[in-house]
Amino acid sequence: MKVWKKEDIHALLENNPKAVRRALLAIYALQTSAEQANHATSDANGVGFSAFDAEFCTDMAEKALKGWSFSEKQMAVTRNKMKRYHRQLIMIANESERKRHVELRPVDHEDHGRIVLEIESAVAVAEQAGPQVW
Repeated sequence: MKVWKKEDIHALLENNPKAVRRALLAIYALQTSAEQANHATSDANGVGFSAFDAEFCTDMAEKALKGWSFSEKQMAVTRNKMKRYHRQLIMIANESERKRHVELRPVDHEDHGRIVLEIESAVAVAEQAGPQVW
C-alpha cells in the first residue's frame, strides 16, 4: 500500500493537470455548504480552503464542476495553491489507499456462526427499542 507524502503530492500536482483539478475538488468538498455558497471561509474547522484562497478556489472549483477548462494562468495559480493544501491532500490520498487495500478474508464456518449470532442479537435489541430505531 502506498503511503503518500508531501513530495508525492507536489510531484503529482506539478506533472498532472487532472490531479490539480481533482485536488481542487477534493478540498472544495471539505468546505461547508455555506462556505461553498458564500465563496468564503467562515468555519474554523481546519479543513477546506483558507480565507485567503476561498474566493478564487471556490470559483475555480465551480468552473471545474461545470466542465470548463482552465487557462494556462488559471492552472498555474491553482496548481500552486493546491500545493499548500498538501496536508489535507495527504490525508485524503492515504485514506483512499487504505480503503482500496482493505482485504476481505474468507469466512470460515465458526466465523459465520458468530456473525449470524451477532446480527440476530442486534436485530433483537433494535426490535425491543421500538420502530424509531429502524
